[in-house]
Amino acid sequence: MTIITIFGSGTLRSDDKSYDYATELGFALAKSGFDIATGGYGGIMEAVHKGASAFDTRRIGVITNDFKDKHANPFVTEIIKTKDYLERLKTLVKIGSAYIVFDGSWGTMLEIATVIALTDRELTPAKALICVGDKWQPIIDSIDSRNRQSFTNIIYENKIENIISLLKEHVANNK
Repeated sequence: MTIITIFGSGTLRSDDKSYDYATELGFALAKSGFDIATGGYGGIMEAVHKGASAFDTRRIGVITNDFKDKHANPFVTEIIKTKDYLERLKTLVKIGSAYIVFDGSWGTMLEIATVIALTDRELTPAKALICVGDKWQPIIDSIDSRNRQSFTNIIYENKIENIISLLKEHVANNK
């Protein structure tokens, strides 16, 4: 199966509308046959796994020894334990066939920057990077206004049905 890696805030609360949206997206991804990988903890990561739990799909949590006080969310079906934060990031990038990015903070920004930098340097194949919400486009555009042509794999989309279609197309074109 194809693994979609999800990045986003680990502190998002379950009463936030973005949590509900992430749960709906997780449901739609799993219904469409995608496996899901996240950092494995709370917030967006938990919401996506929760939504996917309605189906028999892999819900991978990539966790790290660096966070001794954190535990994988209860919806994870498979744990990949890494020695440190950077190995965790590298694993999430490596196993994903495409990426979806939600709102977040410094950690999410690091995840986006890692995907873009590794793609730019041709250290990882170009994969779809779908940004949900309005936060990331002005940040990415302000940093990389000179190279927009090289990052045609960055997509800004908010509609779940469009995200699913884009992922199916991306996977079909990259077999």
